[in-house]
Amino acid sequence: MKGLLQNVRLVTPAAPDQRGSNFGALRILPTCDVEIVDGLIAAIRVPGSPPTDLPLAHDWVIQGRGRVLLPGFVDCHTHACWAGDRLGEWELKLRGTGYLEILASGGGIMSTVRAVRAASREALAQATLARLQSMKSLGTTTVEIKSGYGLSTDTELKMLGAIADAAADWPGTVISTALLGHAIDTTDPDFDEHTITQTLPAVHDAAPKAAIDVF
Repeated sequence: MKGLLQNVRLVTPAAPDQRGSNFGALRILPTCDVEIVDGLIAAIRVPGSPPTDLPLAHDWVIQGRGRVLLPGFVDCHTHACWAGDRLGEWELKLRGTGYLEILASGGGIMSTVRAVRAASREALAQATLARLQSMKSLGTTTVEIKSGYGLSTDTELKMLGAIADAAADWPGTVISTALLGHAIDTTDPDFDEHTITQTLPAVHDAAPKAAIDVF
């Protein structure tokens, strides 16, 4: 399948691996045509280049009309899988209540933990997919999604399963992270031990490609 993006303004990093002072350097081609073959960029033609760079026949052609074409955004830290809301805490924050004080009163992360534990895997997956679709509409094509609102073996596995389910129905790339130490579950006096000896091995078996994070 061959396609052509015609008359676009190409904006892309100046080099594959940019660091330090060169981090924001961009390569800009004010006018060019971009050929796509089987979903991958096959050729870029700028004015004055030989016409043989691109084949004459394409299965589809999109007229860019000078619009910007740029790589998809990468969001490397998200908590897109959750249930419930914490809107009631906003007024507390406006009054100056601190994060740890809200957490100690049962709010913050623990409020979301209770909502996630009560939600089904299917409900979590549907909510996560809706958020991924919103991200895609704004240009994000690669997303890291953390668990961490389970704080128990079963719920962390449920979250990771829901993330995988949503990722399967999304055209972009999703990277899963098991955030096993997002907070301490005060209802479990042996939380640390259970996380290390039970949750961590279970996550390794069920989602061996997931990264591991501890907050």
